[in-house]
Amino acid sequence: MILAITLLGLVAATLAMLATHFAGEATRTRTQAAEAQSRQILSAGAMIARENGELLAAGKPVNVQLPPALAQGGAKLIVTGKPDAVQLEAEVAGHRTSEVLKMSRQGAGWKIVGVEVQAQ
Repeated sequence: MILAITLLGLVAATLAMLATHFAGEATRTRTQAAEAQSRQILSAGAMIARENGELLAAGKPVNVQLPPALAQGGAKLIVTGKPDAVQLEAEVAGHRTSEVLKMSRQGAGWKIVGVEVQAQ
């Protein structure tokens, strides 16, 4: 009788421990997915900044339209600053990441010459 109660207690403790572990793994997976998506958005933002170097040099804002699937999920990309310090900020599912680009004029376009990533 005592053995059966002890075994039931061990099974219950094991199930509780497994449930906690799986919940933690699910949270970690969601966080990693948001981090990866925000890095991809920052990469796209770098290309957008390079293509709009003239607007940035003139001090004008760069309006970024994300694809509808991202925008509906609450994703954001903000591009501000001058070519010597372009601030990119991405947000996906509450995870924010930013980077600062340094660009220089190359011929008729702009070249990215430096990047400083700032994870938050």
